[in-house]
Amino acid sequence: SIDDYQRIELFRYRFWILWENWESLKRAGIQLGGSFQNHALQKFTGDSCNVESFRLKGYYVDFRFFFAQKEPTHYYRITRIISKHCHDKRLQKCLGSAKQQWEDAGILNGWHGYKADDLLNYWFNGEIFHSDQKKRNSVLKILKRMDSNLVHHLLTVAIYDRMLILRNINWMLKPLSITSQVIRLPENYA
Repeated sequence: SIDDYQRIELFRYRFWILWENWESLKRAGIQLGGSFQNHALQKFTGDSCNVESFRLKGYYVDFRFFFAQKEPTHYYRITRIISKHCHDKRLQKCLGSAKQQWEDAGILNGWHGYKADDLLNYWFNGEIFHSDQKKRNSVLKILKRMDSNLVHHLLTVAIYDRMLILRNINWMLKPLSITSQVIRLPENYA
């Protein structure tokens, strides 16, 4: 079994790879945001993120280490490790706020009714990494309401939002080492 510190080190490494992938997407001209239309809550249209879905899949692969439940670097596993070793109320408040941001990630959630976890779960398990038939049916249902370019844009924004939360956790963990049991808190929580 992997110990807590090794898990943190793996988290740092995998985050670095995810961030480098994002930097590569920026060089490729990725654009988040734009114009979106809601057509009577039945059909949604909007801009693509200006990068082909084939290239975005590499970003999804690198993010999956923080999303897939069985991964040692799953977001909630890492935050539980931090909470287990540090009971400071300021830290708990910071992690609680980060958890809420994690759950609220993405854009247009109020329009199309799918949370980030839903979209990621359906696409990762019904389209990109696996072929779970129930998830596949959900993918097909969503594709009746919006085109795949818009879905990939929504997925990418949700992952980007969550990547920023991972970046903050990574920053908090930066001073931690085997010999230095110290983490940082953002100024507004200190």
